[in-house]
Amino acid sequence: METVELVDDYIDVGYMAEDFEVCSPEGEAKTIIKQVKPPMMQLFVSLPSLEDRFLKEIKILDELLSDVQVDMRCYLLFARGCEGAQSVAEKFTTFETLLDCEGEFGELYGTKIVSGPYKDALTKALFLISKDGAVYHIDMPASLNTPFDLQKLRIESNKAYTTYNGTGCHG
Repeated sequence: METVELVDDYIDVGYMAEDFEVCSPEGEAKTIIKQVKPPMMQLFVSLPSLEDRFLKEIKILDELLSDVQVDMRCYLLFARGCEGAQSVAEKFTTFETLLDCEGEFGELYGTKIVSGPYKDALTKALFLISKDGAVYHIDMPASLNTPFDLQKLRIESNKAYTTYNGTGCHG
C-alpha cells in the first residue's frame, strides 16, 4: 500500500470550488474558475507523476469521458516541474493538461504531497465540480495504488447534471 502525507487543509464536498492559477506545459499562465460560462461541469484530476500506472488509469477515464454527452471541461493537473507533461497533453482527447505552477491547486484542494518520494507533487485525486461551481464529488484514494471509482464518478456526474436548476441554493 503506497500512502502519502498531504497538506492539512483541503476542500470538501458541498463547498464552493476555488479559482486557481495554473500554466500550460508550454508555460502560458491560465486561471481556472469555479463557475464557467456557459454553465458546465468541470473535472479536475491530479496525479503525482507520469508513471505508466497512472497514465493507464487516465486513459481509461479519458475513454469513458469521451462518450459523455454533456458539456464538461476536464483538466489533468501535475505539479510544476513534472517532466514530459507536454507530450502527455497530446495523448488524451477530453483532458487539458496543466501544471500547478504556483502550487495553488495543491494547497487549496489538499492534494499537495508533503513528504516521501513524491514530495511536492500532487496526489492522485479527482474533483467533480457542478455547474454552479460547488464541489459535488471527490475521489482521493488513500493509496496511490487504489484506482479511481469510475462507477461512482458516473453516478455522481449524472446526479450533478440532473440536479442543476440554474438558480443556486436561493432560487
